[in-house]
Amino acid sequence: MNMKHTATHIFRKMLPTLLLLMLLILSAHQTVFAAKPVPSTPTKITGTSTGAGKLRITWKKSKCPTGYQIAGYEIKITKPSIKFTYTKTITNPKVVRFTLMGMRQKTKYNFSIRSFMEVKGKRVYSRFAPRCTVWIK
Repeated sequence: MNMKHTATHIFRKMLPTLLLLMLLILSAHQTVFAAKPVPSTPTKITGTSTGAGKLRITWKKSKCPTGYQIAGYEIKITKPSIKFTYTKTITNPKVVRFTLMGMRQKTKYNFSIRSFMEVKGKRVYSRFAPRCTVWIK
């Protein structure tokens, strides 16, 4: 038997085993270098004008991957007519309501919220929830 044909024959016999081994190595690599965990986006967000110049924002708590806890929330409030942005960070994860006073009356404001958690000393943020609009009385 020719030596060249023997090597080809052995390679063809081992090919399925080699492919399986490569798949196992790739899956182990993905497990070790998995994407960092991200908290869920807050849901059931509502905004109401509770009086002259007051804006109350409420939401439902976010969930975290197993083994992690929500560290807080970040609220971003914008005024569409001008380039105005106000960001409030709430570091108590139990808080699900925030009231902002001193808003200009008869004005429309947009707001959105996202949650964050601490992973190895750094904040990992969720996506911002869909933007909500409130007309201040």
